[in-house]
Amino acid sequence: MSRMQQQTIEQVAARAAVILTRWLGLDPLSKNDNGDRASRGGLAMVLGALAHSKSPPPPEDVTARILRYVEAQVAAKAKQDHGNGLWMTYDVDYGPGRELSALAQACEIASQWPNKSVLNITAYRGKVTVCDRQGYGAEGTTYHLVDDRGWLASPCSIDGRLLPLVIAAVDRAEVAQDVACVVPFDV
Repeated sequence: MSRMQQQTIEQVAARAAVILTRWLGLDPLSKNDNGDRASRGGLAMVLGALAHSKSPPPPEDVTARILRYVEAQVAAKAKQDHGNGLWMTYDVDYGPGRELSALAQACEIASQWPNKSVLNITAYRGKVTVCDRQGYGAEGTTYHLVDDRGWLASPCSIDGRLLPLVIAAVDRAEVAQDVACVVPFDV
């Protein structure tokens, strides 16, 4: 999507800030879930949770800090978009990836992030999505930007050509809430 509008940038940044703040507030054991159900995996989770207890809490205004940072990053990438689309990823394997590390440093966040998590932001051919998968093996939620209404939340990505049909089905209450629902904007 070339030249994203400021309102869209703000909505995307707000959704990302809410998700990343939620990641910071997760229970220490869930942050350290490595998917290994053997005793050594459990021990690794417990040791990770103990290490988490030593990390400082996030700043009180963490959501506002993340919002400003992500908004600036999305705006900068949107300016560079020449019809190729926008792709951004904030991820954690056993430690934060490059973009999430930069965010944490810029926002003065020394708290632990959940292992095996990813937040993808994409804007391509008029379709804007934010995908959140938190934790090992998580299904996640994909948020599709719906003009002036909010986000269509679904456990899967929906093809842009089908999005109007899905929204109409949600409006008619023909779709279960756990399959797709409209979530209001965060800002």
